[in-house]
Amino acid sequence: MLRGGQWFPRRASLSVEITEPVQPEGSDFSALIKVRHAVRDIMLARCGEPDLKELAKPEQPPAARKQNDRISCISL
Repeated sequence: MLRGGQWFPRRASLSVEITEPVQPEGSDFSALIKVRHAVRDIMLARCGEPDLKELAKPEQPPAARKQNDRISCISL
């Protein structure tokens, strides 16, 4: 197992728990996102580790988003 902050794998005990399958409530992209969140919640409830969602990359401020959305036109 590769522990945090280490670059060399070491032997470690590992347990695996197989839960009931999570079924989607549709076939669109939003149903996929709901399944992802449901599976994440199940894993967090069983792993005994903190939720690090707050450490995710923050959204860009509106001014930076507008600058990235600009379209450049080049005349030849």
